Amino acid sequence: MRPKSEPDPLFITEIDEAPTIPWMGQDEIDIILSYLKPTMTMLELGSGGSTLFFSKYVKEYHSVETEKVWYDLIKKHTKPANADSNITYHYKQRGKELESFPATLGRQYDAILVDTLTARYKLLKNLEKCVNQWTVIFLHDFFNKNYGPLQKEAKKYYKIIDWSIHGQSLAVCKRK
Repeated sequence: MRPKSEPDPLFITEIDEAPTIPWMGQDEIDIILSYLKPTMTMLELGSGGSTLFFSKYVKEYHSVETEKVWYDLIKKHTKPANADSNITYHYKQRGKELESFPATLGRQYDAILVDTLTARYKLLKNLEKCVNQWTVIFLHDFFNKNYGPLQKEAKKYYKIIDWSIHGQSLAVCKRK
């Protein structure tokens, strides 16, 4: 049985247009927006409405998706399909391919949003090469009781500087 936090794949296949707003509470959206600046580069692990929405507020946006149906839906709005887009979009398999992907990017980001179906806590260590002292990391669903491993792993590397317990919950972190 699929954990309750995962969307129903049948639901995803019934969507024929990409969402234009994140599947987050307004408080979570407002917190993320308060940290974004037009000069920033941002990495997102797990795509959707957040990809199309938050990319409008930064210079450069890189997003990674693990669900093929969802990837195909969103990619219509990203490079190269949309030449005006600032979104570079990647498809990676769940598991080790996704977990190791951030380390292969060879760059640091100003902001990172982690909101993927994969084991989020396994991604945190591999994000280290993408993070500097100024990088802001947004961990969506952070206070979900099913994400105890995420909370434990996050506290090893990052300090929480802001949060919301409204909506699905959000922790905003920086490197220790």
